[in-house]
Amino acid sequence: MSQLAGRRVVLTGASGGIGAELAAGLVDAGARVLLLGRDPAKLEALAATLGPTAIPLCHDLRDPGAGEPLADRVGAALGGVDLLIHCAGLGRFGPFDQLDDGAITALVETNLTGPIRLTRSLLPLLLQSSKPRLVLVGSVLGWLGYPGQAVYSASKAGLQRFGEALRREYSDQGLDVLHIAPRAARTEFNNPAQRAANRRLKVAEDAPEAVALAVLHAIVRDRRETVLGFPERLLCRLNQLLPRVFDRALVAHAAVMRDAVRDLADRPPESTGH
Repeated sequence: MSQLAGRRVVLTGASGGIGAELAAGLVDAGARVLLLGRDPAKLEALAATLGPTAIPLCHDLRDPGAGEPLADRVGAALGGVDLLIHCAGLGRFGPFDQLDDGAITALVETNLTGPIRLTRSLLPLLLQSSKPRLVLVGSVLGWLGYPGQAVYSASKAGLQRFGEALRREYSDQGLDVLHIAPRAARTEFNNPAQRAANRRLKVAEDAPEAVALAVLHAIVRDRRETVLGFPERLLCRLNQLLPRVFDRALVAHAAVMRDAVRDLADRPPESTGH
């Protein structure tokens, strides 16, 4: 990880399960990290454990007016940006017809439009770097539309296409975009209904530190596209070739999803941060 020493990093979703592990790995590798998140108490606590090269800064990706002032604060804190890592995420597992407008807006703004706006605000700083990198932590469900995750899948698929387009648009200025798609992870991101459905379907879940390490490896190796886990890696590719086969195969998963939600007496709140 010596390639990360001295790099100036902006990390969103820093207080989430994967985000906190990723922040620790970056600091251990010698990077200076600006920790972005919505919970100031969590950010302060994380920064206190990581030391002076981790700088907490409260920021809500859903605030459309926060990008430009934030760019000035980032520049003042780090003196520039070499790596912008989007690790923030919002999930809401359950039937699509039970999502209200507020939930849909929150999902799309956190997972897609917020990262797009922040990237636009920080792009001038990023392009001043000798080796600018944009890192998008997406999801296997951005490759594979999944029952109970319609809006989440759409937002993560959009994030992937955004990164692909941006790489092509700014490649002549040295920008590369890396996209990492984790499968399920053992964090608070998954609500009780999703954890119950995962158990019934025997869905594998990775430890957050394992996901963070995979993200770091993708960065130092400049891997443009990484899908974590097997058979997920194969299933994502096959879904692009044989979508009708997966349409039939995932009908049973939809039934399990509805049963898991129905079994909970109270509908669980949404969960934030990977």
